[in-house]
Amino acid sequence: GLEAVEMDFHPEFMTKISVSRAAIEADLVISVPKFKTHGLTIITGAIKNSYGLLPGAQKANLHCLSGTPYRFSQALIEVFKLRVPDLFIVDAILGMEGNGPASTNLRQIDRIIASDNAVALDAVMARMMGLAPESVPFLQLARQQGLGRFEDSEITIIGELKPIPDFKLP
Repeated sequence: GLEAVEMDFHPEFMTKISVSRAAIEADLVISVPKFKTHGLTIITGAIKNSYGLLPGAQKANLHCLSGTPYRFSQALIEVFKLRVPDLFIVDAILGMEGNGPASTNLRQIDRIIASDNAVALDAVMARMMGLAPESVPFLQLARQQGLGRFEDSEITIIGELKPIPDFKLP
């Protein structure tokens, strides 16, 4: 299986957590999330993709320990901070809308979105979905913890940010 390393974690959730050794020890980490919705977190993007650092059953355990969607957002931020990726490239060629993550509502978007800041990138994704970034709890938490900004004036967009018409949210 995947070799893991044990790290200190936020004691509100669990004191220790196992994380992919390869990701923690890598000189450079590039995160490649899909463009999609999620029932608990509204969107899945750059920040949520780091949940993949956790091997197998631990993902489910942390979900259960979190209890509420807001607490799960807090846990997500704690996992993200274990090893913040250096670059994020979102595959938004074919996205997913509706009741993710199990939704089968695929949506042709024909975009690739990239950034070196997860908060800015997820804010752009939210705007494309027709959402105000401040309405996404994990983005509020990430901003409060100094992980990035989501205000329009703080994000430089190269290209065009076009909202997707009638995008279905969870």
